[in-house]
Amino acid sequence: MSLRARASAAILLPIIACGAIWLSFRAKSPSRPENSPSSALESAVYVGNEACARCHPGEAFRHARSGHARTLMKAADSPAARALDGSRFDDEERGVSFQYRLTGDELAVSVPEKLGDERFPLEWAFGSGEHATTFLTLIPNQAGETVGIEHRVSLFGSEHRGALTPSHAGLAAGQPVEWFGRVMRGEKLSACIGCHTTTSEIEREGRARLTANIGCERCHGPGANHVREADAQKPIAQLPLSAGATSAEEQIRVCGECHRHPDRLHETKVSVDNPRLARFQPVGLMQSACFRKSSGRMKCTTCHDPHEHAPREREQFDGRCLVCHGAGQNRSPNCPVSSSENCISCHMPEVEVRPGIRFHDHWIRTGDSGLPPPDDGPEDH
Repeated sequence: MSLRARASAAILLPIIACGAIWLSFRAKSPSRPENSPSSALESAVYVGNEACARCHPGEAFRHARSGHARTLMKAADSPAARALDGSRFDDEERGVSFQYRLTGDELAVSVPEKLGDERFPLEWAFGSGEHATTFLTLIPNQAGETVGIEHRVSLFGSEHRGALTPSHAGLAAGQPVEWFGRVMRGEKLSACIGCHTTTSEIEREGRARLTANIGCERCHGPGANHVREADAQKPIAQLPLSAGATSAEEQIRVCGECHRHPDRLHETKVSVDNPRLARFQPVGLMQSACFRKSSGRMKCTTCHDPHEHAPREREQFDGRCLVCHGAGQNRSPNCPVSSSENCISCHMPEVEVRPGIRFHDHWIRTGDSGLPPPDDGPEDH
């Protein structure tokens, strides 16, 4: 029996009619990111990055080079696709291999040991590629609902090292499509897509309308009224997250929508020795004495310009620590190791969350708190 027939026979499984996967991708044009929204509703409200750049060229220039500007792209257009083309990844847990081919505008994967030459298209590449790239394909299930198939293999680091996608270890393949990845649906799928797009609307039958990447309006809200007021030289109402107009709690809550807020984690996970919190910067920061004792002055933008790529030079951040902790500030005891350098190395050490992938711990540590233990369990995703 063919793969299509086997999958179509699984009528009682509520997730996927796998036989429709290949048919739907052959018969329909895949969803593509929009540089500016095209629907009447969106175009009346959202204006796109280019409109913002007319009055804010500096911010637009810096943003264009940031990770936020490349959080989502068609898989076939991504650097990861070129790295995968013609390659093979051995899934030792399941005893199968993934084989990849880039043909024209489609990146596809096969699992020869289980499904022969049948290929599954990888539609979207999620992530800037600096830390990781994960692939997601939108398809319809039997009821016409759009679900996502998160590919079982992700690429990590700029070297594109293949490894199981976080949270995929131990997952069984109950039906053919699950050899390629995990089924995502509902709020989880919406949240995943929402954190990599400026606007997103998941439609039916495997379709979605997306404005790719984290653009200006993802954080500052729809800009049409703002632009009209500026063009008419009228008083301009402040947008959300305008400089100086947002409290620390409000700002961190917005950043925490994607970078995680403590409200989104079970309280038992918010622990100084949990290594996974290095990935969830707002969570660690909000537990730190620096934040708690700042009387609302410390926020994400105290150290980071949200419009630009976070610099790699730790010395730049040391200087920001010294604004409050430098000589003459009298806001903390003098550091017994150094009062003028290496703040980040000691107090915000790097934590390896995947082989070769490190994040700076934002639970700002004192000398006696030590490092969290290695992360050897399944990751939150």
